[in-house]
Amino acid sequence: RSDMVNKTHINGILKNIKNKVPSLDWDFVSKYHNGEDISVMELRLFQQSTTKYFGRFTFNSQSGKVLKGRYGKTLRFNESISLTDALLDVLSFEINKAAVTV
Repeated sequence: RSDMVNKTHINGILKNIKNKVPSLDWDFVSKYHNGEDISVMELRLFQQSTTKYFGRFTFNSQSGKVLKGRYGKTLRFNESISLTDALLDVLSFEINKAAVTV
């Protein structure tokens, strides 16, 4: 199904974000599983050398839909967006931020 989480695409987008923010690292944490069909994961984007978070995304690992997410002080996400689209928005944000600071 097209709405499922594609780990290859997610990791590719994360690597592109890391190219813009070299100190960025990430991990995935299981937040909930009902033992049958619902699994909720959290993607955490953080600064490598500290515990400072750039962003967090809680999402349904089967559908890829974001339940709640944020990046920085300005970007917020909810159930109307997929994790892939949210990360593409983050990448666009970082590309635009880099263009402004040049």
